[in-house]
Amino acid sequence: MKKSFILIALCLFVATVCNAQFFLGGSVGLNANSPKVGNSTTSFDLSPSFGYSISDKFAAGISLSLSTSSQVNSSTSDVTNTNTSWKLEPFARYYFLNIDRLSFYAEGGIYAGGKSVQNGASSSYLGMEVFPAVEYSLTNRFGLFAQLNYFGLNYRHNDSGDSFGLNANTGNVVNASSFGIGFFIKF
Repeated sequence: MKKSFILIALCLFVATVCNAQFFLGGSVGLNANSPKVGNSTTSFDLSPSFGYSISDKFAAGISLSLSTSSQVNSSTSDVTNTNTSWKLEPFARYYFLNIDRLSFYAEGGIYAGGKSVQNGASSSYLGMEVFPAVEYSLTNRFGLFAQLNYFGLNYRHNDSGDSFGLNANTGNVVNASSFGIGFFIKF
C-alpha cells in the first residue's frame, strides 16, 4: 500500500512537471562612474531567476540577486567604501492580461538577504514584495520582460527596524532607475 501511494504521488509529480514550461531569466549589470573630483564608484549586479509555468495564468520560481560595489577616492586612490549584498526570493506570478505576444502579470515574493560593508559590519533582512510587470515573447522560446517599479507594495524587516512601502510613482514614467529590462528563455 505504501509503495503504491509513493508511486502514484511520484507519477503525479512527474506529470505536473512535464506539463510545466520551465524558464530561465535574469539580468546582469555593470556600472562605473569616475568623476574628476570626488569618489568613483564601480558596481556589478547579477540576478538570475528560474521557474516554471504551472498554467497559462500561473508561474512559480526562485530568484537570486548578488551585487557588489566599491568607492575609490579619485585623488588618493584609497578605497573608501565597499559592500556586498545578496537576496534569495521564491516568487509567484499571476498573468492577468495576454494580448498576442504581450503579457502583463503581477509578481509577489518573500525574500531574505544580507549586506556586508568594508568595516566588517553586516546586516540581514527579510521581506515581501508585490509589483506589476510586462513580458514580450520575441519567439516561442525567447523574450524580454520589464518590472514596472512605478507601482509596488513591500514590507522589510532588518536589524534596525521595519519598513513598509506602498508606491505609485507615475510622475516620472521615463525615469530609467524605475525601469529595467531583462530576458527569459523557455525550455
